[in-house]
Amino acid sequence: MAQLAELRLNLSALTYNLQAIRQRVSGSTRIMAMIKADGYGHGAVQLARHLSNFGVSDFGVAFAAEGVALRKGGVQGDIAVFQPDFQVNAGLYQQYELAAVVSDASQLTCLDAQTPVHLLLDSGMGREGLTIDQFETVIGALKQRNWVGLGTHFACADMQDRSHTQTQIARFESALQLLDSETRKRLVIHAANSGAIHNFPETHYDMVRPGIWLYGLYDGAGDVAQKPVMSAWARLSLIKELKPGQSVGYGANFVADRAMIVGVVCVGYADGFLRGHQRFVFLRDLKCEVLGTISMDQMTIDLSEVPRPTVGEDVMLIDGPGIVQEARDLGTIAYERCCQLGSRLPKRYI
Repeated sequence: MAQLAELRLNLSALTYNLQAIRQRVSGSTRIMAMIKADGYGHGAVQLARHLSNFGVSDFGVAFAAEGVALRKGGVQGDIAVFQPDFQVNAGLYQQYELAAVVSDASQLTCLDAQTPVHLLLDSGMGREGLTIDQFETVIGALKQRNWVGLGTHFACADMQDRSHTQTQIARFESALQLLDSETRKRLVIHAANSGAIHNFPETHYDMVRPGIWLYGLYDGAGDVAQKPVMSAWARLSLIKELKPGQSVGYGANFVADRAMIVGVVCVGYADGFLRGHQRFVFLRDLKCEVLGTISMDQMTIDLSEVPRPTVGEDVMLIDGPGIVQEARDLGTIAYERCCQLGSRLPKRYI
């Protein structure tokens, strides 16, 4: 079915980013692709299938339902669920062969003894995870389980100031010293997110967990090789003339001061295009201002400088660099904008 608007996901860019990450780590280091939140809005099942074709066999999701969707989509390999919804969905872990990420020994009582378990340590993120001091007290209990991995999560690995991450690394290393050699050999040790993959090679251990770098939208310290995967497009659905003094949109907060040609495209804040953030779109590489307030399902654009615009033409709403810049302008990050943009628009994989 033809669409009035869509996200276009460039799988060649995804492959490029994966290879760039691989070049940063050793050949023996596993890559866990973080594809939670529907692959940061990019479509988790389709991305996992594509990455599987290029040798990725580890995937990270937030909730069991996301892991179930991958399994139902035919995705093989290891799937780790990072949020503790085994407290309410324990049966799904066995049924769909999901691994649980746990933060303390008490959570183990929710899980079948055969469920694969990754223990997370809090080395300085301050969220989930055992403190380093608590770790030694649970090692015995974990050895009675199907304990497969040990990890931590960095708070500041993408920042210029390296001090917090270095402190976290030291704490995590002190925990690793508590493992006997046999346990160390059988566990998968993992810590590095996208920032740490690039900036802290000593944290690569047995497996790394790239997220935003896979999507080509890393915007932290260090110059990474990447290509954006996501862009958003719409067809020009209506063209009309606007006379001087006529207004556009809710609140009538744009009033034409001259005769104008305007167009309507069928996207709005329900698609992640924020109502209060005025921006530009592009038609034939020409910048067109968004006029008035963005509605739930529509926005109006200025076509006055576009020669002979035609209904049905492609309008490029936003691309990777635009997502990053818009996130900066809004005081947020590209992760958030991707999740918003991926909420409703149909996806087309190129």
